[in-house]
Amino acid sequence: MRQLEVFLTLAEELHFGRTAERLLLTQPQVSRAVAALERHIGAPLFERTSRRVRLTPLGRQFRTEVEPAYRMLQDALRDARAEAGQIAGTLRIGFLLPTGGETLNRLVRAYEARHPGSRIALSHIPYRALYEPLRRNEIDVLISYLVLDPREQSDLTAGPAIHHASRVLAVAAADPLAGRDSISIEDLAGRRTAARPALFPRALFDHFIPPHPLGRTDSPHL
Repeated sequence: MRQLEVFLTLAEELHFGRTAERLLLTQPQVSRAVAALERHIGAPLFERTSRRVRLTPLGRQFRTEVEPAYRMLQDALRDARAEAGQIAGTLRIGFLLPTGGETLNRLVRAYEARHPGSRIALSHIPYRALYEPLRRNEIDVLISYLVLDPREQSDLTAGPAIHHASRVLAVAAADPLAGRDSISIEDLAGRRTAARPALFPRALFDHFIPPHPLGRTDSPHL
């Protein structure tokens, strides 16, 4: 393929320097490629003088016959590469209700635009069985909070973050923390906080309400 590319370019340019520039090669590399092709054929394809380069009668015949086949082969290789890059079939995405908004919609639209031969199947996943659909091969991807407990989810891999959201604190209007513009999780040390529902994954709950502010070993959870 490289030798044919050099031959066809040189047949068009009829100049070793311009051929080298077009193909990002050196002139000796162009000369060696042409010489190797001529040895393979068994006869010269170009007449070379100090003033000009031109095709021999055999070179003109070879160009006429090989150029269409070379272009067809290039097209076939390009089509094969494009086909290899296409993703077909259905991508099954599970999501929690809070993660199923515009960010997910935007990702789905981008995926379908990039892979027109594929489709998306969306499934709502309840908190109590957050990772089980992945393990049962019912979904391919889970859109969830970036929380993986290595002791419990060592068989799962976290992908890239697709969205970031601020954390907020809900307290009574009369609470001393209510008037602050911002607080630290350390400010909750010693306070009672919401209890974890029995079926709610601990790692996910601890993500929202860290259990040990200020290094405490006793959880403030009710």
